[in-house]
Amino acid sequence: MKLPRFLLTVVVWTISVTSASAQNFDEWADQIVTAIQRKQAFPAIAAENRAATEMLGYRVQKAVVKKLVDAGDEVVGHKAGLTSVGAQSRFGLLEPVAGELLKSHIKNTATFVSLRQFKGLVIEMEVGFELKLTIRDEPTDVEDLKRYVRQVVPIVELPNIYFAPEGQMTGVDIIASNVAAATVVKGRPKPLSLVNLDRLDVTLSRNNEVVSEGKGTDAMGDQWEALLWLVRQRLREGFEVNRNDLLITGALGTVIPGEAGRYVADFGKLGRVTFSLR
Repeated sequence: MKLPRFLLTVVVWTISVTSASAQNFDEWADQIVTAIQRKQAFPAIAAENRAATEMLGYRVQKAVVKKLVDAGDEVVGHKAGLTSVGAQSRFGLLEPVAGELLKSHIKNTATFVSLRQFKGLVIEMEVGFELKLTIRDEPTDVEDLKRYVRQVVPIVELPNIYFAPEGQMTGVDIIASNVAAATVVKGRPKPLSLVNLDRLDVTLSRNNEVVSEGKGTDAMGDQWEALLWLVRQRLREGFEVNRNDLLITGALGTVIPGEAGRYVADFGKLGRVTFSLR
């Protein structure tokens, strides 16, 4: 059967885009892994590639994580990013983004982070959840989700928003980079019953001066709904959500650039997270 010319054009275009995606996504992942290992800027290339969809971004992300795990790292959790409507609009996205947390990212409170190693650090206060059970199927609702959660943890995340060429980064680039995951500073876990997470008030101070304030509802309007979104998104993308994983649900308050100093993130009844940048 002979296809009409316009249909033939569509088929040829579709095949070429799909082939380009399949051919280039592994190379893109290699560039990101190299950037991580050498402490260089992530490649911002999605704007120049018409095949660079969010779906392709997650495919690249999965390849990046696999390469890092094959090199000796370990997946220990998951993260939500760009959870505010403003952040999503800035990058042309209709929903938040998600990535993986690796063992190499995790530090305990009262630590320090080197600004020499990460050129684009920003600081985010977040709520973390540790799981007591593996989640294999999407929870039906928040009440169903709660039975999987062991405890809650105050968190400061320091993503490395460092891309080149500067100013060309897109939402797809952020997804592909594993949502710029770099460092996560954990406080001490607390029981779920300790505090209503949506009524949580948090402050971040640098050298005793308050530099950011937020509340629990800053992450998608509701902490448990944000967690539910993250779990469902990771399962739909084919990632495992396992017992003992740490899941963090997005920024509370203003995200600020990382500058040298001593920081204290005060989560009220959830405790404090302290760290220094130098």
